[in-house]
Amino acid sequence: MAIIKVNGIAVGKMKDIRVNESFRRQPVKGLGQLYADEMPVLDFEGTVSCSYYNIDLKRSMLAGAINRSANDVEQFTANMLLQEKGVQLDILRRVKVGTNPDGSVKWDYESYCSIKQLFLNRQSFNISEGQISGRDEEFSHTEPIIIPQ
Repeated sequence: MAIIKVNGIAVGKMKDIRVNESFRRQPVKGLGQLYADEMPVLDFEGTVSCSYYNIDLKRSMLAGAINRSANDVEQFTANMLLQEKGVQLDILRRVKVGTNPDGSVKWDYESYCSIKQLFLNRQSFNISEGQISGRDEEFSHTEPIIIPQ
């Protein structure tokens, strides 16, 4: 489980996240050859699926992914069509940094990876009696994950 922060303020909890990156390759063969000489990458496709506890239907848990503030369908459509920049998701992992004087573990967070240019493809929610409502979002991203050295 992860804490979701917007402008440094915790706004919700993420139950899970799944990141998928696909690289499409095409074999290159010479005349009269049955085997490939090389397999260059021709295409990249990245997707991210997130599950959250539902806090507020008005906005995505990733700030800026969708703007539902509209008076009518035309205004909502304009909001979606005019979104040129995707959102960025920073994934942190919890790491042990020491021990507190009382003997308990002292934790901190460090960057695991950043995913840039996320664009919302699908959003769904569920409401069940006596349960915490959930929400799922799926995104496409245009750039592969890069881990600086």
